Amino acid sequence: MHLFRKLLNNDYSLSMIKKFTMMMLGLLTSSLTVRALGLNLRGQQTYILNIENMLMLFLGLGVHNSYLILRKKGYDLFLLKQKYFNFCSALFLLYLIISVIAMFFFPEDLFPIVLMITSFNIFAGQLGNIYLIENFKGHALLYTLNTVFNLILIIIVFFLFPRNLTAVLATYVLCYLFIIIGCMFLMKIKPNPFFLDFRFIKKMLLLGFYPMLIGLLNVINYNFDTLMLKEMNVSYDQIALYSIGTTLAGYLWLFPDMFKNISFSRSAKGNAVESICFSLRVSNSITILLMLIILIFGKFIIFILYGGEFVPAYQVSLLILLGVPALGIYKIISPIYISDSHSQIVFFSLLVSVITNIILNFIFISYYSIIGAAVASLISYSICGLYILFDFKQRYQLQYRDLFILHKADIKQISHFIFKV
Repeated sequence: MHLFRKLLNNDYSLSMIKKFTMMMLGLLTSSLTVRALGLNLRGQQTYILNIENMLMLFLGLGVHNSYLILRKKGYDLFLLKQKYFNFCSALFLLYLIISVIAMFFFPEDLFPIVLMITSFNIFAGQLGNIYLIENFKGHALLYTLNTVFNLILIIIVFFLFPRNLTAVLATYVLCYLFIIIGCMFLMKIKPNPFFLDFRFIKKMLLLGFYPMLIGLLNVINYNFDTLMLKEMNVSYDQIALYSIGTTLAGYLWLFPDMFKNISFSRSAKGNAVESICFSLRVSNSITILLMLIILIFGKFIIFILYGGEFVPAYQVSLLILLGVPALGIYKIISPIYISDSHSQIVFFSLLVSVITNIILNFIFISYYSIIGAAVASLISYSICGLYILFDFKQRYQLQYRDLFILHKADIKQISHFIFKV
């Protein structure tokens, strides 16, 4: 019991427990979702979610990132949270009303449904990121419970609503609602969308502008290839195969994300360079080990999780996975740049990466379809990660061994987290 309490009281061990749990439950959820939809509907779902993710970052206006900056300037925390909650709820209400009106005028169109899902996603993401800064441990527990809730919903869909895309999309809305209600309850803030401080909103939006562009470029970097596949007349079946590669990469990114969340939380409260260096060393080691496992057992893993019709996704998955370490480096380092008001560095690294991604996708998809898209992603991810890594090394006068090679002290520190009682 003492050991369990110790694990929960440490940011690294708690984040690792959270991400490992989310990865295992997420893999099971992903497996059931893909099997419930089949190849063609999975391709349609992937296309819809990619549009939704891009809309979310653009319409979210970078609000949660400006909170990170203003919190460090000494604002009264309760008042700061209240003003953010008020604005976020007003934004949610506005988008929700627009989506409902659009459904009446365009009942057969996809956009109103996507906008409605996006409305819930934006609100949940904004509140969730604020809660991450204020209570790292509570955030870990809430999102782990949400993963369990998501799995339960997908099990219901799998048995009662097979081959039903609408039912699968409804599970996303319910999971976003779970996060929204949870954050409101745990932070004890009741939003009032009709009580807004417009001077504060102006400051908030100006501070969040660069981070919003960064987030949008992030999503373009991850998801634009799927949209281009569709626009270049690649079938939904092929898009579904490509999505398996991005899904597996997404689970490997859980480990850089685990350390990114720690960097994000600690950067709000002070300089976090040493924490980031430690995170890079451990994350790279774990990611490379998992990549080797997928390299050896990838076809078997895809067959067990998604079924025989998805096994051809193996080659695409390998190419995308090769870009995971570089993009993981970017994920871990970027929070300190945003926190220290150096967002333009992150923005430029992403901009170069996105431009490269778009150009290469136009060239490669025409000739090599989903394989070409995977190669374009690999190259663009590598550019993004290596650019910000070099700047980070130079800016803080670090050695490459500080960023990549696991130190003996790291092993002792990890052992201390896990075994010391």
